[in-house]
Amino acid sequence: MLKLCLLFGSIAGVVVGGSLFTITTANVGTAYGMLIGYLTMLIALSAVFVAIKRHRDQSLGGVIRFWPALALGLGISAIAGFFYVAAWEAALAVTHMDFADVYAKAQIAQKTASGASEAELQRLSAEMDEFRVNYSKPLYRLAMTFMEIFPVGILVSLISAGLLRNSRFLPARKLALAIPLLFASMAGFADTPATKILSVGSVSLNPCQEAKVLAEWYAKLGIETKEIQGGFYKQIDTAAGPLFFGIHPKKAKSCGGNVAFVFRVEDYAGSVSAAKAKGVSPESTEKDEQGQFAHFRDPDGNEVTLWGN
Repeated sequence: MLKLCLLFGSIAGVVVGGSLFTITTANVGTAYGMLIGYLTMLIALSAVFVAIKRHRDQSLGGVIRFWPALALGLGISAIAGFFYVAAWEAALAVTHMDFADVYAKAQIAQKTASGASEAELQRLSAEMDEFRVNYSKPLYRLAMTFMEIFPVGILVSLISAGLLRNSRFLPARKLALAIPLLFASMAGFADTPATKILSVGSVSLNPCQEAKVLAEWYAKLGIETKEIQGGFYKQIDTAAGPLFFGIHPKKAKSCGGNVAFVFRVEDYAGSVSAAKAKGVSPESTEKDEQGQFAHFRDPDGNEVTLWGN
């Protein structure tokens, strides 16, 4: 994730920093400069959304939690902010502009034009003198510049993490699901009521928490596992052959939440009702020509779909 953060943070930083440097050195008017600047920030920080989605779809199997997504977004925003600060400092050095003085004079002129009293102008003048002194301090100036862009990054990161934590928002798994559904239809499964769970191969989980927690949760869906050396395993006999389902023991540096899979059940309505009766309700349901789907999420964040007629 660090590599992704550095890559997309640098891309966003080059875009927003290059824009700021160009606007400043070209002496674009204040009003147009601010408009262009903030629009460029939003465009550059769209890299946050792209990076989170790419990480979710390519590295985490289509599922990401809110906090890791937010952390990635904030990391990218921070790196972009560093580029932004560097570009501003470079622009000041190239143009030899005394920004604090220009800003102070503009504020006083605006206040004067609005008909402010002499006392108000004196108070503002004193504030601007203090601002000139503070802005001459590098740490104050760097922090102030950084805070121009970072709040925008926070907003974009919050929105992106909130949207992409839902694995059904712009899912990459649609094609993956379409392929087995196509083969199932070709094999006649779509037209014939299922008598057992239909699946092929194996599914194994590397949990973030104790394997027993997951095993107890899956038992509520009717998938009873057997404990073997700290893990929980089950061979499920299906119409297509055995499905080997396993929950491995928790490892110190292992974290799940990156598995999404589908179980086809014989009695869809009964299975969903039984799960609800045991305290597990689907996050959402849908229906199409292939059947009905109930989407759950287990305690580790893995997406589990029950598919039936």
